[in-house]
Amino acid sequence: MTHQVENYNTIFETVRNWPVTERLSLMKDILNTLPAEMESAEVKHRPSAPSTLEEALGLLAGSRKTAPSDEEIQSILHERRWEEYV
Repeated sequence: MTHQVENYNTIFETVRNWPVTERLSLMKDILNTLPAEMESAEVKHRPSAPSTLEEALGLLAGSRKTAPSDEEIQSILHERRWEEYV
């Protein structure tokens, strides 16, 4: 094990026993250090992943360009109802 990993494990085990409020405070302080370091980090230059909203809208879009007609809907409903009773 490297020295850095040993330090991490020692720190983690120490902090793990702290009260929740102290752990949250430490977490907040650590997170506040990230923006300055991320300015030069490679993380900033990664292509951005689509947002959850964009993914959901994509799933909802489906492969059809237009909504089904009333006749198509009636046919789909009839097929589904028929499957339930067969």
